[in-house]
Amino acid sequence: MQDKNLHKVELIFDAIKKYYKLRTYRELSEFLGVKEGTLNAWKARNNIGDVDVFLTKCKGINYEWLRTGQGEMFISEPLKDSARSEGQITDEFSFVPLYNVELAAGHGTLVESERVTSRYAFRKEWVRKISSSPGSLALCLVKGDSMNPTLRDGDIVMIDTNRKTLSLNGIYSINLGGLAAVKRLEMGLKDKIRIISDNVAEYPTYEADLSDIIIIGQVVWYARELVKPANGNGGF
Repeated sequence: MQDKNLHKVELIFDAIKKYYKLRTYRELSEFLGVKEGTLNAWKARNNIGDVDVFLTKCKGINYEWLRTGQGEMFISEPLKDSARSEGQITDEFSFVPLYNVELAAGHGTLVESERVTSRYAFRKEWVRKISSSPGSLALCLVKGDSMNPTLRDGDIVMIDTNRKTLSLNGIYSINLGGLAAVKRLEMGLKDKIRIISDNVAEYPTYEADLSDIIIIGQVVWYARELVKPANGNGGF
């Protein structure tokens, strides 16, 4: 039996063509503003290389549907022509996904699953300056106090998942033995990595084998609420 997910991206493209009454991949490429060869490459790899393109052109489209083919195609009705001016905001902004993963600024948090809970808008001009690629960015919540005072419990960090090469004083999101954490990293001797907390009084530096660490990406930005809402729930 043929795997129903084998041609997921092709089915997604076909659904978008049908909805917008596009007959060919050339028409789809012109509608999205990408090369037809790029679409064919994404289809061949069964992976959409730049979801932002679809979020910009297909108003209200479901991010999770684009990634997995599951759920409804739209999270809201696409804007009608009379309201299109309100929707033009997506031409100026990139939408960065917030994942349900908590990056422990402590001893590590078990990663059981990764799910996008929402997306947040950042100006494309700023995203181009701070990231290696708009599609490489992810937002996660910081949990714990080991990175105080730089990062605090409840902060939101933006991670560039393309940046995995260690840099001086860089802060990274890592997966160590299934535990997600946010730490400073330094290369040690004999394929060792030094894992450093800013709160060194309570969290001493230690070493781990390079082969045991998955570097998810480098932290390039963070946000912090100075005043908590009355209900105790953060804006993110």
